[in-house]
Amino acid sequence: MTLAVAISVVAFSPAPAEQKGPAIQSTPLTMPRRHPMADVLLNGNVPLRFVVDTAAGATVVDRNIAESLGLMSGGMRQEEVHGANGSASHNLVKVNRVTLAGMSRENVDAVIVDMERVAPGADGIIGNDVLRHYGVLFDMPNQKLVLSSMEEPAATAKECAPNARPGRMPGMAGFALLDGELIGDAGSSGKASATMIVDTGAAQTVLNWHAARALGLTPQDPRVRKRENGTRGLAAGAAGIETYLYTLGGMRLPGWTVPPLEVRIADLPVFKATQLDAEPAIILGADVLKQRAFTISRGAGRTCFLAA
Repeated sequence: MTLAVAISVVAFSPAPAEQKGPAIQSTPLTMPRRHPMADVLLNGNVPLRFVVDTAAGATVVDRNIAESLGLMSGGMRQEEVHGANGSASHNLVKVNRVTLAGMSRENVDAVIVDMERVAPGADGIIGNDVLRHYGVLFDMPNQKLVLSSMEEPAATAKECAPNARPGRMPGMAGFALLDGELIGDAGSSGKASATMIVDTGAAQTVLNWHAARALGLTPQDPRVRKRENGTRGLAAGAAGIETYLYTLGGMRLPGWTVPPLEVRIADLPVFKATQLDAEPAIILGADVLKQRAFTISRGAGRTCFLAA
């Protein structure tokens, strides 16, 4: 899954009501299939395994789970949902209460999808429609997720950066965006500034072609190679979106230089949906984010990386 639900009409819905609880709560965070997952309760039922996705504008529930819990019997509506690979029409249901790490939100709109197509083994996705109401600490090295009703969880020795788009449109209120620098491969001295979407739901980091070309790359460059299956998601066809692979020399984030890594290059529709299609931009995936603990403040006003 590159980006399950980048931005959805439900992101414009009124904020779900909060159920009061302790100010700080934590829960185990594991990565069984390259996506961070945690236990979630829907209407107080048995724990379910959900991907925790900072770049999903909507919470998602697997169709079979929704049917077994009776979520679809309370009425549905169809809406157009925008994902990494394009748009598709999906049913939406109302969930009375969604609980993550002991923190609950009430009256949450959820998109119904077949999770086997998106993230096999997951029962759903917790999006930033829920996460943006808390300060969140992702500590993937130590397998821990912390939610705080304060601005952000307390943490020491960290480097912070404000949201790169403070005037972003309302539907992107929960998206954490950073200004960073890309470093070309060992055979190149190229560097490029880029806007980065912090996306824990993306298994692999993705550059758009504006970012790749800023590093001097083209589809014909011998340093890039075509990915056989492209990139797939909610709306992609059998062939997926045309995608290339490239070994990036690294990137500079607040207080942290990321070592070389393989990334994808693709002009995914999500870049247009997030208004980043006309400039160098990247989806900063879990392949990078799992290396360092980080916090996102309530409302995604800033992102902080903790010292290693």
